[in-house]
Amino acid sequence: MLKRTLIFVLFLCFHNSLCKGDFIIEVRDGQMTPGGLGFVDVLLRSQSDTAVNGFSLLFEISTSPSGGVLEFQDSFSSMSTPQQSDSERTFSSMDYSYIFLGKVQLGDFSATRTAGNNRRLTASDFATEDVPITAGTNYLLARMELQHIAPMSESGPTNYSISLVNDPINNGILNTGAFDVNYSLSTSGTVTVTAVPEPACFTSIGILVYALFGSSRRRRR
Repeated sequence: MLKRTLIFVLFLCFHNSLCKGDFIIEVRDGQMTPGGLGFVDVLLRSQSDTAVNGFSLLFEISTSPSGGVLEFQDSFSSMSTPQQSDSERTFSSMDYSYIFLGKVQLGDFSATRTAGNNRRLTASDFATEDVPITAGTNYLLARMELQHIAPMSESGPTNYSISLVNDPINNGILNTGAFDVNYSLSTSGTVTVTAVPEPACFTSIGILVYALFGSSRRRRR
């Protein structure tokens, strides 16, 4: 699979036109099987040291002519609105950790699909205090859970585009509780849905390789 990365560049300038640095949001590559479940991580990094204490971003998945449908899944139902799980809030690894790890409280997290449109998801969370962001360091911003709910009508891989919706009024990143800064540029990326070969297919490949190998040995003799 061709690895492609979705990058959104958020140009953030704050009080008195003092530019705090450019935020880059990166949606990692994803691969799923037809009718299966999966997820993609969304990372954030800054080109200069700054601080963040909240965000709200609206994502959308494109349609595909293949006959398959990729959409955001609902992982559980709360008392009010069904939404995705908040597993990212406790995630930590050698590569990156959740941006507000250890600085969150119950009720501030939200990852909900748009009513009537399961291909749109708004992800938001808020920290209990300003969280320092070190330039060049990756932070986990969101883990978007996906589901492929219809079979593909073609045998080859199918690509779905995920992008930030151009909504500067509702999208933004919060700094020091006072400056709500909206993104100014976004581009789209790809999640690939492709079938896994059946065991019989692997057997056929093995027989073919064995036959070719035997033929090659006989020619050398």
